[in-house]
Amino acid sequence: MSEQGLLPGTVAKAWSDWYDVETPAGRLRCQPRGRLRLTWQVKERGAKLTESERALAAILVGDEVQVRPRPDGEGAIEAILPRRTALSRPLVANVDRVLVVAAWSQPPWNGELVDRLLVLAGAHGCEGWLVLNKVDQPGDPEPRLRLYEAAGYRVWRVSAVCGDGIAELGAALGEGVSVLAGPSGVGKSRLLGALVPERAASIRTGEVSPRLLRGRHTTRHAELLRLPGGGFVADTPGFSRVDLAHISAAELGELFPEIAALAPGCRFRGCLHRGEPGCVVDGAVDAERLRHYRLFLTEVEAWEAKRY
Repeated sequence: MSEQGLLPGTVAKAWSDWYDVETPAGRLRCQPRGRLRLTWQVKERGAKLTESERALAAILVGDEVQVRPRPDGEGAIEAILPRRTALSRPLVANVDRVLVVAAWSQPPWNGELVDRLLVLAGAHGCEGWLVLNKVDQPGDPEPRLRLYEAAGYRVWRVSAVCGDGIAELGAALGEGVSVLAGPSGVGKSRLLGALVPERAASIRTGEVSPRLLRGRHTTRHAELLRLPGGGFVADTPGFSRVDLAHISAAELGELFPEIAALAPGCRFRGCLHRGEPGCVVDGAVDAERLRHYRLFLTEVEAWEAKRY
Protein backbone atom coordinates (compact mmCIF):
# COMPACT_ATOMS: atom_id res chain seq x y z
CA MET A 1 0.00 0.00 0.00
CA SER A 2 1.31 3.47 -0.91
CA GLU A 3 1.91 6.28 1.55
CA GLN A 4 -1.47 7.72 0.65
CA GLY A 5 -3.14 4.46 1.65
CA LEU A 6 -3.90 3.51 -1.97
CA LEU A 7 -3.68 0.04 -3.51
CA PRO A 8 -2.96 -0.61 -7.19
CA GLY A 9 -5.62 -2.75 -8.85
CA THR A 10 -7.20 -3.97 -12.07
CA VAL A 11 -10.95 -3.72 -12.68
CA ALA A 12 -12.14 -7.31 -13.10
CA LYS A 13 -15.90 -6.84 -13.29
CA ALA A 14 -18.28 -3.93 -13.67
CA TRP A 15 -22.02 -3.50 -13.23
CA SER A 16 -24.06 -0.38 -12.57
CA ASP A 17 -21.82 1.84 -10.41
CA TRP A 18 -19.95 -1.03 -8.71
CA TYR A 19 -16.63 -2.58 -9.70
CA ASP A 20 -14.74 -5.66 -8.54
CA VAL A 21 -11.06 -4.74 -8.42
CA GLU A 22 -8.19 -7.23 -8.17
CA THR A 23 -5.57 -5.84 -5.76
CA PRO A 24 -2.52 -7.27 -3.95
CA ALA A 25 -4.81 -7.56 -0.90
CA GLY A 26 -7.44 -9.57 -2.80
CA ARG A 27 -10.57 -8.64 -4.70
CA LEU A 28 -12.37 -5.53 -3.44
CA ARG A 29 -15.86 -4.36 -4.35
CA CYS A 30 -15.52 -0.65 -5.08
CA GLN A 31 -17.34 2.45 -6.18
CA PRO A 32 -15.68 5.44 -7.86
CA ARG A 33 -14.97 8.41 -5.65
CA GLY A 34 -17.46 11.18 -6.27
CA ARG A 35 -17.97 11.79 -9.97
CA LEU A 36 -14.68 10.18 -10.97
CA ARG A 37 -14.60 9.06 -14.58
CA LEU A 38 -12.36 9.25 -17.61
CA THR A 39 -12.76 12.78 -18.99
CA TRP A 40 -10.14 13.05 -21.74
CA GLN A 41 -12.70 12.55 -24.51
CA VAL A 42 -15.45 14.49 -22.76
CA LYS A 43 -13.27 17.56 -22.33
CA GLU A 44 -12.06 17.41 -25.92
CA ARG A 45 -15.32 16.63 -27.69
CA GLY A 46 -18.02 17.61 -25.21
CA ALA A 47 -21.51 16.60 -26.33
CA LYS A 48 -20.19 15.39 -29.72
CA LEU A 49 -19.23 11.97 -28.38
CA THR A 50 -20.56 8.97 -30.27
CA GLU A 51 -22.20 6.10 -28.43
CA SER A 52 -18.97 4.09 -28.69
CA GLU A 53 -16.88 7.00 -27.40
CA ARG A 54 -19.23 7.54 -24.46
CA ALA A 55 -18.83 3.86 -23.57
CA LEU A 56 -15.04 4.18 -23.72
CA ALA A 57 -15.23 7.22 -21.43
CA ALA A 58 -16.54 5.00 -18.61
CA ILE A 59 -14.48 2.87 -16.22
CA LEU A 60 -13.87 -0.37 -18.10
CA VAL A 61 -13.00 -3.92 -17.19
CA GLY A 62 -9.23 -4.05 -17.54
CA ASP A 63 -8.64 -0.49 -16.37
CA GLU A 64 -5.72 -0.11 -13.99
CA VAL A 65 -6.81 1.91 -10.98
CA GLN A 66 -5.84 3.04 -7.50
CA VAL A 67 -8.26 2.20 -4.72
CA ARG A 68 -8.59 3.15 -1.09
CA PRO A 69 -9.82 0.30 1.16
CA ARG A 70 -12.64 1.17 3.55
CA PRO A 71 -13.26 -0.21 7.05
CA ASP A 72 -16.42 -1.99 5.81
CA GLY A 73 -14.34 -4.23 3.54
CA GLU A 74 -15.19 -2.38 0.35
CA GLY A 75 -13.20 0.33 -1.39
CA ALA A 76 -13.24 3.58 -3.35
CA ILE A 77 -11.64 4.01 -6.76
CA GLU A 78 -9.55 7.16 -6.43
CA ALA A 79 -7.82 7.26 -9.83
CA ILE A 80 -7.73 5.55 -13.23
CA LEU A 81 -4.33 5.19 -14.86
CA PRO A 82 -3.82 5.94 -18.57
CA ARG A 83 -4.82 3.07 -20.87
CA ARG A 84 -2.43 1.26 -23.18
CA THR A 85 -5.20 -0.09 -25.41
CA ALA A 86 -9.00 -0.31 -25.46
CA LEU A 87 -11.44 -2.50 -27.36
CA SER A 88 -14.95 -1.14 -27.92
CA ARG A 89 -16.85 -4.36 -28.73
CA PRO A 90 -16.21 -6.03 -26.33
CA LEU A 91 -15.45 -3.19 -23.93
CA VAL A 92 -12.12 -4.18 -22.35
CA ALA A 93 -9.17 -1.91 -21.55
CA ASN A 94 -5.43 -2.64 -21.54
CA VAL A 95 -5.69 -5.80 -23.64
CA ASP A 96 -2.23 -7.13 -24.44
CA ARG A 97 -3.17 -9.89 -26.87
CA VAL A 98 -6.10 -11.29 -28.81
CA LEU A 99 -6.15 -15.06 -29.14
CA VAL A 100 -7.76 -15.80 -32.51
CA VAL A 101 -9.17 -19.31 -31.99
CA ALA A 102 -9.76 -21.47 -35.06
CA ALA A 103 -10.31 -25.10 -36.00
CA TRP A 104 -9.24 -26.97 -39.10
CA SER A 105 -12.06 -29.38 -39.92
CA GLN A 106 -14.93 -29.00 -37.41
CA PRO A 107 -15.89 -26.28 -38.32
CA PRO A 108 -13.85 -25.86 -41.49
CA TRP A 109 -10.98 -23.38 -41.48
CA ASN A 110 -12.18 -19.81 -42.14
CA GLY A 111 -9.05 -17.98 -43.24
CA GLU A 112 -10.82 -14.73 -44.06
CA LEU A 113 -12.22 -14.38 -40.54
CA VAL A 114 -8.90 -15.42 -38.97
CA ASP A 115 -7.09 -12.73 -40.97
CA ARG A 116 -9.77 -10.13 -40.21
CA LEU A 117 -9.46 -10.73 -36.46
CA LEU A 118 -5.66 -10.62 -36.59
CA VAL A 119 -5.86 -7.28 -38.43
CA LEU A 120 -8.32 -5.91 -35.86
CA ALA A 121 -6.04 -6.97 -33.01
CA GLY A 122 -3.12 -5.12 -34.54
CA ALA A 123 -5.24 -2.05 -35.32
CA HIS A 124 -6.12 -1.79 -31.61
CA GLY A 125 -2.48 -2.05 -30.56
CA CYS A 126 -2.81 -5.66 -29.39
CA GLU A 127 -0.68 -8.65 -30.31
CA GLY A 128 -2.56 -11.23 -32.35
CA TRP A 129 -1.94 -14.92 -31.60
CA LEU A 130 -3.37 -17.76 -33.66
CA VAL A 131 -4.65 -20.67 -31.54
CA LEU A 132 -5.68 -23.77 -33.47
CA ASN A 133 -8.04 -25.79 -31.26
CA LYS A 134 -9.19 -29.39 -31.83
CA VAL A 135 -5.80 -30.63 -33.00
CA ASP A 136 -6.99 -34.12 -32.03
CA GLN A 137 -9.37 -34.09 -35.01
CA PRO A 138 -8.48 -35.23 -38.55
CA GLY A 139 -6.70 -33.00 -41.03
CA ASP A 140 -3.28 -31.55 -41.76
CA PRO A 141 -3.23 -27.85 -40.87
CA GLU A 142 0.56 -27.69 -40.53
CA PRO A 143 1.37 -26.10 -43.92
CA ARG A 144 -0.98 -23.19 -43.18
CA LEU A 145 0.12 -22.85 -39.56
CA ARG A 146 3.76 -22.71 -40.61
CA LEU A 147 2.85 -19.94 -43.05
CA TYR A 148 1.49 -17.82 -40.17
CA GLU A 149 4.58 -18.57 -38.11
CA ALA A 150 6.80 -17.49 -41.00
CA ALA A 151 4.82 -14.25 -41.22
CA GLY A 152 5.71 -13.53 -37.57
CA TYR A 153 2.63 -14.63 -35.63
CA ARG A 154 2.76 -16.76 -32.51
CA VAL A 155 0.86 -19.97 -33.26
CA TRP A 156 -0.44 -22.49 -30.72
CA ARG A 157 -1.76 -25.99 -31.31
CA VAL A 158 -4.16 -27.12 -28.57
CA SER A 159 -7.07 -29.39 -27.73
CA ALA A 160 -9.39 -28.09 -25.03
CA VAL A 161 -10.97 -31.56 -24.85
CA CYS A 162 -7.80 -33.64 -24.57
CA GLY A 163 -5.69 -31.00 -22.84
CA ASP A 164 -2.96 -30.94 -25.49
CA GLY A 165 -0.99 -27.69 -25.35
CA ILE A 166 -3.19 -26.10 -22.66
CA ALA A 167 -0.48 -25.91 -20.00
CA GLU A 168 1.99 -24.35 -22.43
CA LEU A 169 -0.54 -21.78 -23.63
CA GLY A 170 -1.58 -20.93 -20.07
CA ALA A 171 2.06 -20.40 -19.07
CA ALA A 172 2.56 -18.03 -22.01
CA LEU A 173 -0.42 -15.95 -20.82
CA GLY A 174 1.13 -15.43 -17.38
CA GLU A 175 1.28 -11.65 -17.72
CA GLY A 176 -1.17 -9.05 -18.95
CA VAL A 177 -4.71 -9.37 -20.28
CA SER A 178 -5.82 -11.72 -23.04
CA VAL A 179 -9.10 -11.81 -24.99
CA LEU A 180 -10.40 -14.72 -27.08
CA ALA A 181 -12.09 -14.32 -30.46
CA GLY A 182 -13.11 -16.78 -33.13
CA PRO A 183 -15.92 -18.18 -35.28
CA SER A 184 -18.78 -20.22 -33.85
CA GLY A 185 -18.04 -23.83 -33.06
CA VAL A 186 -14.27 -23.63 -32.64
CA GLY A 187 -14.53 -24.33 -28.89
CA LYS A 188 -13.73 -20.91 -27.48
CA SER A 189 -15.75 -21.39 -24.29
CA ARG A 190 -14.33 -24.85 -23.71
CA LEU A 191 -10.84 -23.46 -24.21
CA LEU A 192 -11.56 -20.69 -21.71
CA GLY A 193 -12.77 -23.29 -19.23
CA ALA A 194 -9.63 -25.37 -19.77
CA LEU A 195 -7.47 -22.33 -19.05
CA VAL A 196 -9.47 -21.42 -15.90
CA PRO A 197 -10.70 -24.81 -14.58
CA GLU A 198 -12.30 -23.50 -11.39
CA ARG A 199 -14.61 -21.27 -13.43
CA ALA A 200 -15.37 -23.75 -16.22
CA ALA A 201 -18.93 -24.43 -15.06
CA SER A 202 -19.89 -20.73 -15.04
CA ILE A 203 -18.24 -19.62 -18.29
CA ARG A 204 -20.69 -18.90 -21.10
CA THR A 205 -19.19 -17.00 -24.01
CA GLY A 206 -20.46 -15.82 -27.36
CA GLU A 207 -18.48 -16.35 -30.55
CA VAL A 208 -18.24 -14.54 -33.84
CA SER A 209 -20.62 -15.89 -36.46
CA PRO A 210 -18.74 -16.51 -39.71
CA ARG A 211 -21.95 -15.84 -41.66
CA LEU A 212 -23.09 -12.60 -40.08
CA LEU A 213 -19.72 -11.46 -38.70
CA ARG A 214 -21.55 -10.53 -35.53
CA GLY A 215 -21.49 -11.97 -32.03
CA ARG A 216 -24.03 -14.16 -30.25
CA HIS A 217 -24.21 -12.55 -26.84
CA THR A 218 -24.56 -15.20 -24.19
CA THR A 219 -22.29 -13.39 -21.71
CA ARG A 220 -23.72 -9.89 -21.27
CA HIS A 221 -20.79 -8.31 -19.41
CA ALA A 222 -17.05 -8.72 -19.64
CA GLU A 223 -15.15 -10.13 -16.67
CA LEU A 224 -11.45 -10.74 -16.13
CA LEU A 225 -10.60 -14.22 -14.85
CA ARG A 226 -7.26 -14.73 -13.18
CA LEU A 227 -5.22 -17.52 -14.76
CA PRO A 228 -3.58 -20.10 -12.47
CA GLY A 229 -0.10 -19.02 -13.61
CA GLY A 230 -0.79 -15.28 -13.47
CA GLY A 231 -2.30 -12.80 -15.87
CA PHE A 232 -5.95 -12.48 -16.83
CA VAL A 233 -8.16 -13.82 -19.57
CA ALA A 234 -11.40 -12.01 -20.36
CA ASP A 235 -14.76 -13.77 -20.40
CA THR A 236 -16.57 -11.47 -22.83
CA PRO A 237 -19.76 -11.32 -24.91
CA GLY A 238 -17.58 -11.86 -27.99
CA PHE A 239 -16.56 -9.55 -30.81
CA SER A 240 -19.81 -7.93 -31.93
CA ARG A 241 -18.14 -5.68 -34.47
CA VAL A 242 -15.49 -6.96 -36.86
CA ASP A 243 -15.71 -4.45 -39.69
CA LEU A 244 -12.64 -2.42 -40.55
CA ALA A 245 -14.30 0.99 -40.39
CA HIS A 246 -11.54 2.71 -38.43
CA ILE A 247 -8.56 1.40 -40.42
CA SER A 248 -7.14 3.49 -43.26
CA ALA A 249 -6.01 2.12 -46.59
CA ALA A 250 -2.54 3.48 -45.90
CA GLU A 251 -2.14 1.53 -42.65
CA LEU A 252 -3.73 -1.76 -43.73
CA GLY A 253 -0.51 -3.13 -45.22
CA GLU A 254 1.28 -2.55 -41.90
CA LEU A 255 -1.21 -4.93 -40.27
CA PHE A 256 -0.09 -7.81 -42.51
CA PRO A 257 3.45 -8.40 -41.21
CA GLU A 258 4.72 -10.19 -44.30
CA ILE A 259 3.48 -7.35 -46.53
CA ALA A 260 4.95 -4.73 -44.20
CA ALA A 261 8.33 -6.48 -44.37
CA LEU A 262 8.34 -6.42 -48.18
CA ALA A 263 6.85 -2.95 -48.69
CA PRO A 264 10.17 -1.00 -48.68
CA GLY A 265 11.14 -2.91 -51.82
CA CYS A 266 8.13 -1.71 -53.82
CA ARG A 267 8.84 0.46 -56.84
CA PHE A 268 6.55 3.29 -55.69
CA ARG A 269 6.32 4.96 -52.30
CA GLY A 270 2.89 4.47 -50.74
CA CYS A 271 2.17 1.40 -52.87
CA LEU A 272 -1.14 -0.18 -51.83
CA HIS A 273 -0.14 -3.59 -53.28
CA ARG A 274 -3.18 -4.03 -55.47
CA GLY A 275 -1.09 -5.29 -58.40
CA GLU A 276 0.85 -2.16 -59.36
CA PRO A 277 3.85 -2.70 -61.71
CA GLY A 278 6.92 -3.54 -59.68
CA CYS A 279 4.98 -4.41 -56.52
CA VAL A 280 7.13 -6.92 -54.67
CA VAL A 281 4.30 -8.66 -52.79
CA ASP A 282 2.99 -10.43 -55.93
CA GLY A 283 4.34 -13.94 -55.88
CA ALA A 284 6.08 -13.38 -52.56
CA VAL A 285 3.03 -13.41 -50.25
CA ASP A 286 0.74 -16.40 -49.82
CA ALA A 287 -2.08 -16.17 -52.37
CA GLU A 288 -4.89 -16.53 -49.81
CA ARG A 289 -3.43 -13.92 -47.47
CA LEU A 290 -2.89 -11.52 -50.37
CA ARG A 291 -6.46 -12.08 -51.58
CA HIS A 292 -7.74 -11.26 -48.09
CA TYR A 293 -5.58 -8.14 -47.94
CA ARG A 294 -7.03 -6.88 -51.22
CA LEU A 295 -10.56 -7.74 -50.10
CA PHE A 296 -10.01 -5.75 -46.89
CA LEU A 297 -8.45 -2.89 -48.89
CA THR A 298 -11.62 -2.55 -50.93
CA GLU A 299 -13.61 -2.50 -47.69
CA VAL A 300 -11.54 0.14 -45.93
CA GLU A 301 -11.57 2.35 -49.02
CA ALA A 302 -15.35 2.15 -49.04
CA TRP A 303 -15.41 3.21 -45.37
CA GLU A 304 -13.04 6.08 -46.16
CA ALA A 305 -15.30 7.25 -48.98
CA LYS A 306 -18.26 7.36 -46.57
CA ARG A 307 -16.29 9.42 -44.06
CA TYR A 308 -15.08 11.96 -46.57
